[in-house]
Amino acid sequence: MSRWGSQTYRRNEGFRLTFKEPIQASIILPKGKPLKEATLHVIDMSLEGAKIMTKWKLPNTEQAIKMRVRIYEKEMRLEGHIVWEKSTFQGYTYGVKLDADTYDVEELLEELKRYVRHDAIKLNNRRLTDGDLYKK
Repeated sequence: MSRWGSQTYRRNEGFRLTFKEPIQASIILPKGKPLKEATLHVIDMSLEGAKIMTKWKLPNTEQAIKMRVRIYEKEMRLEGHIVWEKSTFQGYTYGVKLDADTYDVEELLEELKRYVRHDAIKLNNRRLTDGDLYKK
């Protein structure tokens, strides 16, 4: 649960995929040009929202935002709005509530599944080390 203004935001969704490596994306604010490419990173994502990180504070975060992101193969354009913000030593982290009317939910689900399958194949094709066996 996070505080955003005077409202309390609770995430209530079926699953959330945390990416091993943050995925680069670009963000477009309404009435504006794309902000710096590759400075936005998607940390995790579900069919309803995402956690993003930037090195800079987004101007007027109450606006709707548009993101361009390639999760696995296909570039997707997702729209939503910021529901929380947190300042960190690396920059700023934001919670984005996606607007399901602006993208194909099934297409997003398939991209997330492809990412998971591809990640599992990479894991299964590499040789295990002692470090893998003794990780806490």
